[in-house]
Amino acid sequence: MQRTVEHKVKAKITYARYGEVFFVSTFHQFDVEYVTKLLAQFEKEGLITRIAKGVYVKAKKTRFGVVYPSAFELVTEIAKRDKAIVFLTGETAALIFLLVSLTSH
Repeated sequence: MQRTVEHKVKAKITYARYGEVFFVSTFHQFDVEYVTKLLAQFEKEGLITRIAKGVYVKAKKTRFGVVYPSAFELVTEIAKRDKAIVFLTGETAALIFLLVSLTSH
């Protein structure tokens, strides 16, 4: 059975698009400790890249280096996972307000 879980997790990662974010909770139907070990193993194999504890991404490797998802994409995925609402503040909110104002005229 362990082999089947490994194949299912690896298949989901292999067929995912580049830039997709994975959490241990992405594979909630399997044992948390085992999935954690699998993700660490896949990181060592170069299949995924660890961004933070329990947060992995299928990063695209180019001749210029590794392409990671933007901070906005990471925040969006974490908010979806945690069922949270993200509010923009400070410079980011001001910039978006300015961009919206300029394009609506």
